[in-house]
Amino acid sequence: MAAIMAEFDKLPQPILHCFEFAGDGDAEGRIRRSLAVLRAL
Repeated sequence: MAAIMAEFDKLPQPILHCFEFAGDGDAEGRIRRSLAVLRAL
């Protein structure tokens, strides 16, 4: 994932990212996990 994000950063245009995680109806939990993954990069 870090290599993919690094390649996106090389592009001249901004890239929007959307990550989804299974959460069995726990939307807030999915958002927390998505943010944790992105912050870890």
